[in-house]
Amino acid sequence: MPQIKILDENTINKIAAGEVVEKPMAVVKELVENSIDSGASAITIEIRDGGISFIRVTDNGCGISFEDIHNAFERHATSKITGINDLFELDTLGFRGEALASISAVAQVECVTKTAKQTTGVCYTINGGLNESVKEIGCPNGTTFIVRNLFYNVPARKKFLKTATTEAGYITDLVTKLALSHPEISFNYILNGKYRLCTKGNGKLIDCIYSIYGRDIVSDIIEFTIDTDVIKGYGYIGKPVVSRGSRAFMNCFVNGRYVKNNVLFRAIEEGFAGYRMTQRFPFAVLLFDINPSQMDVNVHPSKMEIRFTEADKIYSLLCNSIKNAIRNADTIPQVKLDDKKIIEDKPLIHGSGVKTITKIPEPFESKRSTYADMIPSATQNVFREKPLYEPKQQSLFDQTTMQNENKKNYRVVGCVFATYWIVEYNDEMYIMDQHAAHEKILYEKFKKSIENHSVISQPVSPPFVITLTADEENIVNTYKEVFYNAGFEIEHFGGSEFTVSSVPSELFGLCSEKSITDTILMLTEEKELLSSDSSFADKIASLACKAAVKGGRRISEYEAYELVNTLFTLDNPFNCPHGRPTMIKMTKNQLEKQFGRIV
Repeated sequence: MPQIKILDENTINKIAAGEVVEKPMAVVKELVENSIDSGASAITIEIRDGGISFIRVTDNGCGISFEDIHNAFERHATSKITGINDLFELDTLGFRGEALASISAVAQVECVTKTAKQTTGVCYTINGGLNESVKEIGCPNGTTFIVRNLFYNVPARKKFLKTATTEAGYITDLVTKLALSHPEISFNYILNGKYRLCTKGNGKLIDCIYSIYGRDIVSDIIEFTIDTDVIKGYGYIGKPVVSRGSRAFMNCFVNGRYVKNNVLFRAIEEGFAGYRMTQRFPFAVLLFDINPSQMDVNVHPSKMEIRFTEADKIYSLLCNSIKNAIRNADTIPQVKLDDKKIIEDKPLIHGSGVKTITKIPEPFESKRSTYADMIPSATQNVFREKPLYEPKQQSLFDQTTMQNENKKNYRVVGCVFATYWIVEYNDEMYIMDQHAAHEKILYEKFKKSIENHSVISQPVSPPFVITLTADEENIVNTYKEVFYNAGFEIEHFGGSEFTVSSVPSELFGLCSEKSITDTILMLTEEKELLSSDSSFADKIASLACKAAVKGGRRISEYEAYELVNTLFTLDNPFNCPHGRPTMIKMTKNQLEKQFGRIV
């Protein structure tokens, strides 16, 4: 057996660096988090070649004193904790004291820093873990770290890096999340000499989202707040129209730290149940405040994974809050047509970039004066200084319910393709999918019957005999009462076989051995999302969708009126149980633009 030896300090540092510094993104993460912890209000990140050859992070934080500069680069040296008990009351992003030691062990590092109390700063250079120079220097308050030639002395690790473009993508994603989690800090991000991101740092999260995701996303998001004794937070969630094919746009931050946590992610996804389609995920930027003593962030060196001591309670509270936020918002998708200008016209408000809406007369119409012509000359200058806004269009719906007075004013115009019904109300046109609308009506009716224990069961003769796996049997036994309330009588028959002797009358003729076993299998696969009997009932109620009128089947105008009237008595009339919209909306103004009647 080889002799056991104690490793030298240089080797120990490089091994430790491998745990903390896996790629250039990890370097940026550690340095920027230190800048945030230093109290900085402005941080600039610059990288070249994906951060492999050059990284610079500059902040206006508290700086490092001349006396502490050596200790700052030692392993397990930190100003953020003093003992093990502090790990359970953390309010900083970094705390291990390994970042600077790990980075300097595998790169060429230069640190220029100054505190407000000192008249001069210090420039400290350390390469590959070896101190090179320390000298006084004139510099502003704050700290600048320059990291060059990452992994220059560990070529085996460097060869496993991705391309510069890929590594830069990791860093861009990181900076985006750091900016979202701290809207009170101004972030500037420079990639290969070009500005990629600039945030205001005014503390307004909506402005930060606008800077990162743009106008289209901001126009379709909903403000969100939660305030309980276990979890507090605020942020924005996207309407179903901005859902994405992955969880990349689900951003959760806990006490200023970006986290990947299944409890939070699943609560958000379940909160959107019924509003999103399968394999589509919500857009969310949510900043949570949770007592540090109620969680453990010391799970992984990256500190992105956390555990909660009251995970079930957090899940339930967040899920219900998301549902309420969506339920109280107008989620009807609005058709977005090409707004290209048909005829150019001189803007009413000079120099402001605001365009007028100019009515173009038909050949047989008399020429009309423009709004500018009607403004008295003495007041024209006033209007040129203030933007003019269109009056808010009165909607057919007040949040999620149709107003009684509005019911008298809407008109079902007709049907196209034996599926889509056109509904007119004032200056709005709604196009309703008869199948999706009927699905939603049947689903909510069946769900309420389950909750009120008023489902009528109908016997099946002879009973179905189904074979279940152990997991499926566990689902049936765990939620036996909910199955019973839903009209299903399922009894153990022997071995792995069960009998189904009754089904809900609403589904009689639609249920078969295969449909029932498929439903139980679906519930088994989603058992982690079944947080309560209510969520289980949601899944069962979706079986009613099978009875909905199909697209392509012609129904009468009277039936269409009944469909509209019934639809808007529901809690969520805007989406079918599978997340598809029941209707879309277009305004008269949009149509007139397309036909060139206005510009």
